This record gives sequence, C-alpha cells and structure tokens, in this order.
Amino acid sequence: MPCTKKPAVALSSEQRRLVRENIGLVGVHLRRYVPRSLQSVGGQDRYDLFQEGCLGLVEAASTFRPERGIAFAAYALPRIHHAVSLALKRRNPQGPLATRRSAGNSDRHDPASGPRTVSLSRRLENSLPNRRSNPNVPAGETLGDRIGGKIQRAASLAREKVAAARAIRADRCRLVDILLEERILIPEETSRRPLRQIARDTGSSFARVVQTDDRLREGIRVILDADPEFQSLRKLARCAAQGPDQTVSDSIDRLLARTGAAEIVRRFRSAGAEFRDRLFTELLRGKSADLESFLRWAASALPAESRERLFRDST
Repeated sequence: MPCTKKPAVALSSEQRRLVRENIGLVGVHLRRYVPRSLQSVGGQDRYDLFQEGCLGLVEAASTFRPERGIAFAAYALPRIHHAVSLALKRRNPQGPLATRRSAGNSDRHDPASGPRTVSLSRRLENSLPNRRSNPNVPAGETLGDRIGGKIQRAASLAREKVAAARAIRADRCRLVDILLEERILIPEETSRRPLRQIARDTGSSFARVVQTDDRLREGIRVILDADPEFQSLRKLARCAAQGPDQTVSDSIDRLLARTGAAEIVRRFRSAGAEFRDRLFTELLRGKSADLESFLRWAASALPAESRERLFRDST
C-alpha cells in the first residue's frame, strides 16, 4: 500500500544532509515502539510504515532550526512517531493500537489504577503546535513555530534538571528521554505512548514513571510561566486570523522584544548582583551601534573615579 501523499518539500543541501544522516531514526522508532503484530495492520507492512516515518523525518528537517539549541534527533523523533501513529490510525482506527492508547489514557484518571499525574496546564497542552495544518500558509516562521521552539527549549532545560537529580537507578536519563519524545512533545493526546507501557518497557514501576513525568511537566510549566513572551505568543495565536499559522512579522517581533525588555527591567529593579551580572554579560555580547551608543551615554554619566577604575581594569 503506498504511503500517504503529501506536498513535495524542497530541501536545502543542509536539510538533505540531516535526512541522510538521520534516516536510521525511522528504523529505530519502528523497532522500539511498533510491535511487529501492528506493522501489518490493515495490510500495511513495515516498508510502508518506514515511508511514513521518512515523511515525518523530512518535515522535521524542513522546519528544524539549530539556533534554538535542540538536538536534531530529539526534534525529529516526535515527528516520526506522529507520522507513523497517524498512518496506523488511518488504516485501522478501531484496531489494537487504538485500544492500547485508550487503556493508556485511562491510566491517568482511574484512582484505583495508581497515582495520578499532574498534567501540564491547559495553556501548555493547547500550545503544542500542530505544524503547518494549513497548506496555504506563507513561508516563514509562524507563531506556532515560535511557541514550539520555546516549549522544546523548556523541555531541554527540564530534562537536564530532572536527569541530574539523585536517583537510585542508573537509567533515569533513558526514562526522561522516552517521556519527552513519546508523550510530552507529542501534540496529539491519542498519539502519546501510555504511561503503563513505558513502565513495562523500561522495567520501572508505574509510580516511578508517573513521578518522573510529573517532574518534567512541572519543570516545563515553571519555565514557561516565567517567560512573558510565551504568554504574548499564545494571545497572538488566539487572536490572529490564521491562528498559530500566522507568520511572525517584524511588528510582532518588535512587540515581543518590548514585552521581554519591560519584564527584564522590572526584574532588574529588585534583582541581586548575580542576575545583574548575567544581564550585563548578555548585553555586552552584542556589537551593535545601539549598544555602543548606550555604553557611551552610560560611561559619560559615571563619576570620574569610576571611569578611572574601568581604565585600570581593562589594561
């Protein structure tokens, strides 16, 4: 059975390199997460599923932005998972995969089945972008792209914190990565891997998986709640005519910059020396004429003794 037709994507040489060097991720995903009994559901064999996964990989390469600080493999795996899961669901909506997902979803809400997880706030759940849902969206970064980048960076920071915490077992990092790739960064609830299945496959207790999932989600929530630009992006996505598919214009960029700058100034007023040092370190990394003008103005307002100290410290 041929794979689902999708619009052709023109990839740059760097994007083609990403696809070529990471094609093995598709096979890894099929081996780890798709039982062989499901690889022939509805007449769809492993080769067809591999093609679907490759389409997810191509989409990941076409939208990947290395400046966001996310490893390509971590960015691509959720999209491969989503493409394969949708293919299975289209071929057999009521089959074993749908049944298994339903059981996984009930794990989170049945009080008799074990501890309940603290899910991400509805704000965050609704912000996970369904990328390029509208084929007529103009090229360029969208509000959904920007929101997704912030969520992924928050997820990376939360991963580092949770993985670095003291643990009895040595496989904490593997469990954290599975939870991120197969649940937290998957936009569609029905495509997320059930917690009980993760517990079985990793040899972990259900309570341990739930606790780690809670910590990751809470870490992401705290980071995003502290980001005023994230809140502004969500409001813009709700109000824009094209929703999350609205292209980020120069005026939107300026609005976000003003929002972020106002918050930094507010925090600066009550911040300690460590935050102020970090702030000025970040500012001084720039080489723009605007920054040099600011430094010239600020230096001219310093007392003569302060300028003399700076002369000595810079030699």
